[in-house]
Formats: sequence, structure tokens, C-alpha cells
Amino acid sequence: MPRRSPDHALANTSYRKTEEDWFAPRVFTSAGEYPEHIREAQPFFLLVDSFDPHEPWDPPKKYVDLYGDPDYSGREPTVPNYSDASWITEEELKRMRALYAGEVTMTDAWLGRFLDRIEALGLMENTLLILLSDHGACLGEHNHTGKPYWALYPELTDTVFMMRHPQGKGTGKRSNYYASTHDVAPTILSMLGIEKPQQMEGVDLSHLRGRRAGSEARALHSGLQQLRLGAGRQVRNVLYQHRGRGEALRREPGPGDAQEPSWQAPRDGQAHVRRLRAQGRRRASPQLLAQVR
Repeated sequence: MPRRSPDHALANTSYRKTEEDWFAPRVFTSAGEYPEHIREAQPFFLLVDSFDPHEPWDPPKKYVDLYGDPDYSGREPTVPNYSDASWITEEELKRMRALYAGEVTMTDAWLGRFLDRIEALGLMENTLLILLSDHGACLGEHNHTGKPYWALYPELTDTVFMMRHPQGKGTGKRSNYYASTHDVAPTILSMLGIEKPQQMEGVDLSHLRGRRAGSEARALHSGLQQLRLGAGRQVRNVLYQHRGRGEALRREPGPGDAQEPSWQAPRDGQAHVRRLRAQGRRRASPQLLAQVR
């Protein structure tokens, strides 16, 4: 059985009558009103945080019907288990993908209305726009659903990261640089001509504008409870720690790699773990490390 939506989530949606009552429409409608009041008070910084398209995936029916059977009458898997996919049937998995796609489409539609409002106010010509997401979700890939806490699958970690320069520089261009959310603040500060604080370990992305990364490969490392996470473009590792003993390294497949991960701890992997620990001891914030190779 899928995880049930918590009672407070149901209470927060009981008032819905029209599409405008869903979370994403409310967030982007409110955000679109703010610039009208402060556009004369330049400069301004506006952060719009939309919880959608996070689960529960329960968009209005018209969005679900774009991707699924309009006559579907089975169980609605709006909230996935963070586990393997044994809890869900093939039909329900197909339905869950339609629910997810519908939630994303609804969010995208109302994001578009917000951007239309920004353009109508004449703010696109002098505003840096950054669009990003925090994580993805497994919808049956790797035989998993939701966000397995130990996994570094591309479906979970290769997320939306887009920038629009006020003068349209680099329009339509892509970069294969291994960017991270670490880089958002340094990029914004650089665009404003402000030097980043020393403790910021991210890099300025404004100079890329579609240039290929080449030798600029990097590894990103983080910590979560008893886990140490390390991700490069080709190899993604998870280190389990229990009371300081008993560690194992999990090697995740990189983008385009169909091979499922192995639980073996290769010799070079253990050496990599020792390097991570050494870096952590040298840095002021060992829980969140970004090291450029």
C-alpha cells in the first residue's frame, strides 16, 4: 500500500473549488502581484518557492487526462512509497506517472503565467531569472518509487537548472558543466558585481553560456544523518556509517548507464572515502563539501 497523505495535507486541500485554489496557482498568483508593488524600488530580490510538483500528486483532472486514461477507476497512487516498486501494480504505476506528469504540467502552466506577468511589467530587461529544482522522483526506474534516501540515481539528482540573462546572452545555449545549487548564490553575487564570501564554495556560472565544461569536471560531496554522499558525472557513491564502524560503498550508475548499482566496496572506492574524510577535516563545514577536481 502507498504511504497515505498526512491529515494536515488533506485539511489544507479541503477548500479547493477551482484550479486557482491548488498550491502552485496560489503561489505564482501571489508572486505575480509582488513585483507590481516594488518594481520602482530597485533593486529587488524575489525568491518564489513552490512546493509543487511535490507529492501528493493530485492535480485537477484535466491535467491527468492529458497523460492517463480518463475512465481510470482504480486506486490513485498520489503518494509513493520511498522503496522498491513491489507495492504497486503495473496499471497503478502507469497511473502514478500520469498523476506526476499532470502535477508538473499544472505547475508549469502557472509558472508561465507568472513569467508573463514579469514580462508585462517590463522587468525581464533588467532581471536575472534562475529556475531550479531540488530533486526528482523515481517512477518505477531502477524498480523504485519516490525518493529512496540512499540513492543517487540521475532521475533524483539531475534536476532543472536554467538561467536567463537580462540581455538574453546565451539564449538557447546549454552547458554540460556539472553544476550544483552551491553555485546559485555565487552566480547572483557575480552578476551584481559583488565578491562572494570566502565560505561560499560554489562557482560563478554566468561565464559558461553554453561553453562545454571540458576538463572542468568536479565532484560534489554531502552528508545526511549516517550517510556520506559523493557524486561525479560518472560515479556516484554512498557511504554508510553506523556508530563510526562498518562502512560500505555503493557505486551508482551514471547518466546513460543501464547497469544497476553494486553493493561491493571496491578498493579504489575505499581510498575515495579516505580522501573525503581528509577533505572534511580540512574544511570548516564538513557536512556540505564541494571540491573542484
